Amino acid sequence: RGEPLRWQVPVGVLFDLLTSGDDQPGNGDMLPWQLTVRFQARPTDQLRGSVDDAKALVRSALKESAFLRCGSAQPVMDLSPLDDARIFEALCSASPIEAGSPAPA
Repeated sequence: RGEPLRWQVPVGVLFDLLTSGDDQPGNGDMLPWQLTVRFQARPTDQLRGSVDDAKALVRSALKESAFLRCGSAQPVMDLSPLDDARIFEALCSASPIEAGSPAPA
């Protein structure tokens, strides 16, 4: 439809929101879903986000993953702020996290 999608909303939720309604065909008729992903020149007047938003999204995804794997989000909830920072920085730099290594400055 040419409208920007919020990156912080899970893609399944976006799909449901955009394909629901009386005037829309069934969800099966909308597949495959064609998206255009822009890594530059995003419409900043329509899409806003900050580093804090990205950190919250990462933490939420980690909690969901921990719940699926362990039956509880407690392992993520027990992380120290330093560990949280290390995980986020490792994801941003695409480098592995080594146990016991100092957090990036």
